[in-house]
Amino acid sequence: MFRVRKRILNPSHVQSTSTMAANICQLLDLESESEDEERSILMYLFNRRRTKSEKNAYLRKRQSHGEFNLSREVPDCIFKETFRVNRTQFNEIHELIKNDITGKECNAQKPIGSEEKVAVCLRYLATGDMYKTIGLSYRMGQRTVSNIVCQVCEAIWRRLQPIYMPEPTVEISKNIALEYERKWQFYSWLGAVDGKHVAIRKPLLSGSSFFNYKQYFSVVLMATVDANYRFTFVNVGSMGRFSDGNIFANSPLGKMLYNGSLDLPEPKPLPGQNTPTPYVFVGDEAFPLMRNLMRPYPKARVAGSYQNKVFNYRLFWG
Repeated sequence: MFRVRKRILNPSHVQSTSTMAANICQLLDLESESEDEERSILMYLFNRRRTKSEKNAYLRKRQSHGEFNLSREVPDCIFKETFRVNRTQFNEIHELIKNDITGKECNAQKPIGSEEKVAVCLRYLATGDMYKTIGLSYRMGQRTVSNIVCQVCEAIWRRLQPIYMPEPTVEISKNIALEYERKWQFYSWLGAVDGKHVAIRKPLLSGSSFFNYKQYFSVVLMATVDANYRFTFVNVGSMGRFSDGNIFANSPLGKMLYNGSLDLPEPKPLPGQNTPTPYVFVGDEAFPLMRNLMRPYPKARVAGSYQNKVFNYRLFWG
């Protein structure tokens, strides 16, 4: 639509987008019947560019004014309140995953550093703030924050899962059982299992798939923990409409228990007994009774039975 008559604009002479627009309008030969209309379109495009540039001006001050710089100066107590880890733990996490999250250098701008990415992700995990709020604090776009959180979470899982949540072995299971025995006086216990509904907004076109019996939309975290409340197995993302027992049965751990493929220690007698007793996980009434999954007596069988009542008390206490 436009034809350049003599020369193009030298970028080194441009000090603002408005100046650029004015200069280009002088240099362009608007050979058309609607010269005023074309000039208006050109000015609109440059004003639009200027508006976007002014809107994102704060992002260019990330390295000097972003919250990450402040976090280096705050006292240790505030640092831990912000990220839920102390500086030593922060550095350990960073060292484990920095090679997975370090960006490539480019001519356009300096990439966000790996330490800053860890800070952004931990800030989100610790506080649950919106991406927009975190982006304003760290001088980043909302989409950038979202990408960083996903990237760092994947790196954390990839590097830390084999260390802190390894595949269960006979030796690991025996150590968990010994810790339960020492701390809670419950023998041959491999872990407590339960589900937690995590509230979410209703996903698009999902109907009532995520609507749970508590009357809100959710996904379910199914997990087992050891005697010190540390996770030993997690399964996240099941629809809220399913029961804990159903979700557990379809989880990797549940399937291995059902088909007997889970590597468990051999049964051993309980104190004062000679009959070998299998190692068990323990859940509430929502879970089925299985060889390696213990549950309390239902309320109908507790009434009038002192032994069943004591058993349930010890089970819940443990």
